Amino acid sequence: MKCPNCNSSVPNSWNICRCGYNLKAGESVTKPIYKRNAEVVKSKEEEKQEIRNDIREINNTIKNKPKPRIKKPVSEITEVIDTDSLVAKQKAEMLKASEAIRRRNIDGDATQILNVSETPIGLTDPGYSKESEQASDGRQAAQGDMEGGRIGDGELSAESGSSHKFNFRGKGSTYFGIFIINILLTIVTFLIYYFWARIKERRYLYNQTEFDGDSFDYHATGLELLFAWLKVIPFVLIVIGIQYLEILYPGDATRFIVGITIYLIILLVTPIALVLTQRFRYSRTSWRGIRFSFRGKIKEFMRIYVPGLILISLTFGIYYYYLHFQTRDYHINHTYFGDTKFGFDGKSSDLFKKFLLAIVLSLFTFGIYWFWFAAERHRYYWSHTYFKNIRFRSTIQGRPLLWLKLTNLLLIVFTLGLGYPYAVIRETRFIFDNLYLDGELDFQAIMQDAKSPSAVGEGIADAFDIDLVGMDLGI
Repeated sequence: MKCPNCNSSVPNSWNICRCGYNLKAGESVTKPIYKRNAEVVKSKEEEKQEIRNDIREINNTIKNKPKPRIKKPVSEITEVIDTDSLVAKQKAEMLKASEAIRRRNIDGDATQILNVSETPIGLTDPGYSKESEQASDGRQAAQGDMEGGRIGDGELSAESGSSHKFNFRGKGSTYFGIFIINILLTIVTFLIYYFWARIKERRYLYNQTEFDGDSFDYHATGLELLFAWLKVIPFVLIVIGIQYLEILYPGDATRFIVGITIYLIILLVTPIALVLTQRFRYSRTSWRGIRFSFRGKIKEFMRIYVPGLILISLTFGIYYYYLHFQTRDYHINHTYFGDTKFGFDGKSSDLFKKFLLAIVLSLFTFGIYWFWFAAERHRYYWSHTYFKNIRFRSTIQGRPLLWLKLTNLLLIVFTLGLGYPYAVIRETRFIFDNLYLDGELDFQAIMQDAKSPSAVGEGIADAFDIDLVGMDLGI
């Protein structure tokens, strides 16, 4: 026989059905549960159809609405934006999203109704809880916000998370191919191709670095570096001539005078090369068509760098910490993206005690502990670097940094230098995989900077083998 409550087949010998209905007593059933479920599902389907009809009417109204004709001068035709069509498109997208949310909620409610066993003995749905009710309320609130047009793409991304990550897509094999071809062409062209090789390698690293879905570009040319080197050649010949005096006039006095002279020349040339090179590199670097720039002045930086090198000698290297910090401070506070300035708000006193501790512990750990301090200093530098309302953040730790440097050294040594391209890719990826920007920023408000410095500083840096990687990345 069949149970009048749940409409399921049961043996004639049973007194009570699986749903709890008393078959022998013949209790009255006002309305069986399967009929009630069917009515609920039917009402939900009717509501869903009404929603679809409303959306169809709204779409037809928007589609048939006449667009006002706006007369613009010929010079502004390309800048005319059809505001009504844009608003209509946004409304249609929000209505479609609203329908999708409603459909998901309706289907979920119907499924829940069919799975619930409403029996006289008070059984409840084990899947129902306060958490599910709160989640449903949250979906309904989000649905209401979307219907009212209060949530846009930017606001949704801000709520989901305002941390932006850099992405480096470079491959060691590709960079190795560029490296080998550059070496061969440099040898064949008697070092002339060297300048184009530098540009090609640097452009690859820049183009493989992405932020917010767009890669960086490097616009320098090999011809610029070649002309810069030609301007530096007379200065290099003077330095070589001074060193040649030791051969012409051997003696301790000559050696002392030549040594002091070379030291003073390097003391003066290094800050000049750093400033000019930064100006050139940043002016040739762009992101989304907007270029960077470095607006530091040589005289200002020399007041920091020259006394700093002297104090390093007088303090047995202790002042190196302050010079490194001041160089970073000056570099960041004079760097611009378009017409917007970067900022640095760190204090040199924050890490000085840890610097002294790192020196002492490095003596007992054969220099290993220094990598922990270098990682902490790197994190500190980036956490105190900001751009408008966004702030940088690095997650580099000491142990991964030590492993990276050690394995890169072994890679270069055991491959007789051929592993250098792979080491560069590994270190660049390591830095950018741990670099984030926290906050939201409207890049459309940033204007382009029209300055274009020369490449003389780049030639000086190459001539005297001045490395700028530490200054750029903070390691």
